[in-house]
Amino acid sequence: MGEEKVKGDPGAQPAPEYSVGDFNSTTKLAESQIISDAEYNPFEHRQIEKPNSTAGSLIHLLKSSLGTGILAMPVAFKNAGLLFGAIGTIIIGLICTHCVHILVKTSHMVCQRTRIPVLGFAETAERVFQYGPPKLRPLAGFSKAFVDYALMATYFSAGCVYIVFIATSFHDVINHETGNDWSVRIYILFTMIPILVIGQIRELKYLVPFSALANLFIVVTFGITLYYIFKDSLEFDDKPMFSSFGTLPLFFSTVIFAMEGIGVVMPVENSMAKPQHFLGCPGVLNTAMGTVIVLYAVIGFFGYVRFGDESKGSVTLNLPLEDSLAVAAQILIALAILFTFGLQFYVPMDILWRKIQDKIPKNKHMISQIALRSGIMIIMGGVGLAVPELEPFIGLVGAVFFSSLGLFVPCVVETVFLWPNELGKFRWVLIKNVIFGAFSIFALVAGAGGLSDQEYEPFRHRRVKKPNSTNGTIIHMLKGSLGTGILAMPSAFRNGGLVFGIIGTTLVGIIYAHCVYLLVSTSQKSCKRTRVPVLGFSETAQSVFRHGPTATQRFANAAKAYIDYSLLIVSFFSVCVYLLFIATTLRDVMNSELGIDWDTRIYILLTALPLIFVTQVRDLRYLVPFSALANALILITFGITLYYIFREPIDLSNRELFPEITALPSFFGTVVYAVEGIGVVLPVENKMKHPQHFLACPGVVSIVLSFITVLYNVTGFFGYARYGPGTRASVTLNLPSEEKLALSTQLLAALAILFTLGIYYYVPMDILWRKVKHYFPAERHNIAQIGIRFGILIAMTALALGVPELEPFIGLVGSICSATLGLLTPIVLDTVFRWATPGAFGVFRWMLIKNAILLAFGLFILVVGTYFSIKDIIEIYG
Repeated sequence: MGEEKVKGDPGAQPAPEYSVGDFNSTTKLAESQIISDAEYNPFEHRQIEKPNSTAGSLIHLLKSSLGTGILAMPVAFKNAGLLFGAIGTIIIGLICTHCVHILVKTSHMVCQRTRIPVLGFAETAERVFQYGPPKLRPLAGFSKAFVDYALMATYFSAGCVYIVFIATSFHDVINHETGNDWSVRIYILFTMIPILVIGQIRELKYLVPFSALANLFIVVTFGITLYYIFKDSLEFDDKPMFSSFGTLPLFFSTVIFAMEGIGVVMPVENSMAKPQHFLGCPGVLNTAMGTVIVLYAVIGFFGYVRFGDESKGSVTLNLPLEDSLAVAAQILIALAILFTFGLQFYVPMDILWRKIQDKIPKNKHMISQIALRSGIMIIMGGVGLAVPELEPFIGLVGAVFFSSLGLFVPCVVETVFLWPNELGKFRWVLIKNVIFGAFSIFALVAGAGGLSDQEYEPFRHRRVKKPNSTNGTIIHMLKGSLGTGILAMPSAFRNGGLVFGIIGTTLVGIIYAHCVYLLVSTSQKSCKRTRVPVLGFSETAQSVFRHGPTATQRFANAAKAYIDYSLLIVSFFSVCVYLLFIATTLRDVMNSELGIDWDTRIYILLTALPLIFVTQVRDLRYLVPFSALANALILITFGITLYYIFREPIDLSNRELFPEITALPSFFGTVVYAVEGIGVVLPVENKMKHPQHFLACPGVVSIVLSFITVLYNVTGFFGYARYGPGTRASVTLNLPSEEKLALSTQLLAALAILFTLGIYYYVPMDILWRKVKHYFPAERHNIAQIGIRFGILIAMTALALGVPELEPFIGLVGSICSATLGLLTPIVLDTVFRWATPGAFGVFRWMLIKNAILLAFGLFILVVGTYFSIKDIIEIYG
């Protein structure tokens, strides 16, 4: 597309020059229609050298969409099924198109308001915050930096995908032709040789011939691929219409990766002779994206029909290597992506160099550029060596980077610009952007769930009676997450603020998802090493220490005992929280209705009376009906609570965006308590029919924790936005006591928790009884069980009487118990397991560094959170 320039009007404010080749944060945005009654029209002040015609711009957009993205569509359909894949591809394509539309439109409105002809991506975000709500204006600089660095991360990560793609293609061809059995990692090292050379090209004009040759190779490869897809009759009968919930996030992230490859739309718009044709209906954007959506859907649909479950990260890798034509296609596409790497690498390096060049003496610019480019390319190669599997890598890049930049940022930019009076009737723009933003967060968290261990096989040795399906496992884990934790999230946001609350909750969700991944993957690898089909939490710890470094082997039994007793303590502490929750709810309802002023401790004693009978139930089947009723009551309570939160307009003017430093430990303690449920992870995974779906990239863990993270963010954000500084430890306690519906909701929540207490008490008592029953004669087992159960209930009641405040108690439980088991223990087990294996921590021992950082975070919550929780309790009770 040459070196077309977009210049500002000499009489207007100066704007930075723009090169269509520079697909970066200074890419200029504009609107499609001229607003006739506007005082300032940016289109009239633009001066473009060598503008593109409307047809030429359409061709540029279509040409830019033919790359690795479209070749990955069959594997996307493998993870979705034929029907859902087709529908999902169309929906995601429409969402991506809409997000580009709102970003360009918002940029034009900002240009009009600020009387600047053109603004870049990052500058648009900056100006939106500068002219946005007063409380958000300090974030203007951050928003600009975020977009700049996100663009760099996006292009660098896409470059990593290119390296893995090239190496995988040569791996398949050369190994097949020569009979070698070399690893993909060896070919990545070979690929780095030409990469290091091409990446040193700093002039865009020298990259144009490579790009032109790459386009030719891609078109030829695309034609050969279509020939192999359609040359024989297709069989549809054995292809599912819908795959499974466990693989849907990988479908979404792969399609997002493919669709967001059309990021050239913004520079193309700025190079148009008639930019008003860009966003018309139909216009260049709609025409190009409509063509791309149809093309991607067709390739994905028929590619999956042809190759089925054997579909790989690029459909070219499925071509028969016995045919010379197929071998030629794989070599051509590998060369095409290699020749495209220079342009892909040019963009982020241009952004980065412009940021740092002033800090380097001019006489050292040459050597600095060489060293910087070489260092970054070596890091990219290292990432490829660490994750040499193309399919999950594409999903990871699409989920983390493209979803953030292509979906989340446009929604935020439009919302902030239109806030608060231009969001449409019933604030439909806000609702729409919240939905799209939630979808992007879902893709982001799901992509962070970790990569499955491809080498682990002992699943086939498991013998599970009545195993759970993947979908059933997801439902079980989601059902177990709806309790007091989600009701405490508005209180957490009160301590964390609206902005930091979302960031912190998402961060904890990602870290916890990673820790679950560490625990389950370590358990699976321990099973493989010890040739045992399944291991529980404590058995995994024992196995890890027993087969770990010599210094840890003596602690194997202690590690098992530690996990067992920690699980007991966590369960008993959770029962204390439930006891406090019921008593606090009854206090508010009864005191309000009867006009009395009884202390919380009285209601704790009253609540303990029915628990004397509930806690004596020892047969699980008698507790199941109560648990089912509790689930129904919790869902009703949650629905009514959401009604009260959203029934009136929400005013954010007096809500804190960021926390006080002293409130951070309480925030993190509450969020960790709400999110963490490590004790049920391995039992649920061990009961699965297809356990390989649990840690798939993404799988059960990613789906569940993505959904929970979004739900907890929404509940916490809007719950705090509704009730402000008066938000209580459970949001149900904020419901208006003068309304019968609110009172009945509080009673329903209390009853739900009461009905759940039996099954929560059953689990730790079952563990404890199996440990101590051999100390009692068989004829005294019954009286011993009664005495132990009653004694522990008395102890928990006494603890609740000593600390009858729900909020600091939740923070204390989250800081001590949840942080220890849910964060610290999986990190320690992963570290010990890898310690004795050479190279197990990756290049530069990055996994050890990562574990050390996560360990420090867990210790921060444990130590600081415990200190402040106890300090709060002391301040309350002297």
